[in-house]
Amino acid sequence: MRRWRLAFLMLGALAVASCTVGAGTPARSMGVIKLGVDLPLSGDDAPDGLPAKNAIDLAIKQAGRVCGPDRHPDACFDLQAIAYDDVRQGIHDPAKGAQNVQLIAGDARVLAMVGPLYDRLAKSELPVANPVRLAMVSPGTTNECLTQEPPDGHCQGLSARLRAQGPNNFFRVVTTQLVEGAGGADLAFKALGKRRAFVINDQTPFGLGIATAFVARFPIGPGRLRSQPADRLRIARAARARTGSGRRLLRRRGDRRGGFAAARDGGADAPGAARR
Repeated sequence: MRRWRLAFLMLGALAVASCTVGAGTPARSMGVIKLGVDLPLSGDDAPDGLPAKNAIDLAIKQAGRVCGPDRHPDACFDLQAIAYDDVRQGIHDPAKGAQNVQLIAGDARVLAMVGPLYDRLAKSELPVANPVRLAMVSPGTTNECLTQEPPDGHCQGLSARLRAQGPNNFFRVVTTQLVEGAGGADLAFKALGKRRAFVINDQTPFGLGIATAFVARFPIGPGRLRSQPADRLRIARAARARTGSGRRLLRRRGDRRGGFAAARDGGADAPGAARR
């Protein structure tokens, strides 16, 4: 069965998944429809990937056998997840992710896939999935260049290059990093009522971008905002110190990098922090 026909049947079934099979009508399974999964399931990144994998398993368990509309209540499918680990030597690996997508796309029973979790893997997996029209739904990628071409041209046409052989097949459930920093500042200042913030970034382009956007958005007043670069060890130490002092910790993780902002109503700033 061609993938687009399978997708059509599956969408119709999911639309009425809450309907019950008529009385006396056996819920006959016509086969298995698979959902591909590409996530970090081992190594350092397992704490990021395993919760997503558990959520997928729970959703499939709760859905049970999915049946068709009233005209065909006995036309049912069983859902099954096929999961692949994109970790190699303890860390997520773009080449391993691309190999996983090749395996997923090669299974005619696969309707779509969940993943990847990280931007680096999306860049290697999209060119594999796009030619075969395999739909990808990412639970965590934030790089705007995967789906957009901002007016300043900093993405250099990446979105189009990743889809050189077909229409868009990539979707995600989180916003891009273009608005993450500003959103965090709004959360701290408006929703949480914080009036001081201490911003740390890990000096990567991603972490610096988020921190810069946070700083630009957070209302600045005398002594309200301090910002400094730091390595991951210093970030971890600062996190323990700040949360131990009762301050609220706002942290964004991406590819296991990034930074955080510790915000509170008042109090002294951390030693050695550079004034913004």
